[in-house]
Amino acid sequence: MNDLQRRLLVEIDGGLSRRQIAERSGVSEGTIRNILLGKRAHAESYVLLADYLKLPSDQVFRMAGVLPPREVDGKFTRDFLLSRLYDVLSRLPESAHTEEHRCTSPIPPP
Repeated sequence: MNDLQRRLLVEIDGGLSRRQIAERSGVSEGTIRNILLGKRAHAESYVLLADYLKLPSDQVFRMAGVLPPREVDGKFTRDFLLSRLYDVLSRLPESAHTEEHRCTSPIPPP
């Protein structure tokens, strides 16, 4: 069982049904069921669940086992750092998306 399954079970143990989790998160009930069964979901579903659970999206991807651990031998991995940077940059307000603030080198998404 992965950490995302455990987290969803905490929601269920707290009195929510799979249907309620689906309605509140915007993810289909079938996807919730599949995640609980250990199956992979679409990336968009993980992002919606991250918003619902109020967690960073990369953390939900790691909880589901989609991304590797963020640390290896006590050091942050390059992929983790890039994913966090991309997450932060993607949440900037539209007003920050100007040529004046634009990065000169592209940052690839994780």
